[in-house]
Amino acid sequence: MAERGATVLLHGRTAQEALAAAGGLAATAGIDAPQLRAFGADFARLDEVESLARKVVAEHPHLDVLVNNAAIAAPERHTVTADGNEIAFQVNFLAHYLLTCLLEPALTSDPGGRVVDVPSALHRTASSTAPTTTARCASSRPRPRPRTARSGAQQAGGPAGRPHCLNAVPSQWS
Repeated sequence: MAERGATVLLHGRTAQEALAAAGGLAATAGIDAPQLRAFGADFARLDEVESLARKVVAEHPHLDVLVNNAAIAAPERHTVTADGNEIAFQVNFLAHYLLTCLLEPALTSDPGGRVVDVPSALHRTASSTAPTTTARCASSRPRPRPRTARSGAQQAGGPAGRPHCLNAVPSQWS
């Protein structure tokens, strides 16, 4: 995208990681550094995701594409974030969902905004005895309410008047 002249916003777990990635792209791909904007936010902390979204919308009120690609492998032992969620579930799903909801105004400011979710291949390593999941609201922490479809038209995620998706938590932790 940057090679075609687009401004690209890069996210890293820290601002330093994002700046290093931007520097690497500028050096190896010949991309002009001003086309790359670096942002840091640890997806294991939802308050940092919220802060990231506020910064992005303030600096870039119109976005053409959001690519959700941050992910971690599940740790060997059950690890819970400060937000009360299992860490891999939060980083790989909840943070993406929250960021997408918070960036929706910038993605829909003009027609044609897109969201691309890039899944990982880690699902191939899952055990067949993994717990099943059931959908339910998982947190008492207030979250942005998903937008509902306008004018009766269907949006991605559900028919008019219904939320885009529900949080899912493993039934063993319900």
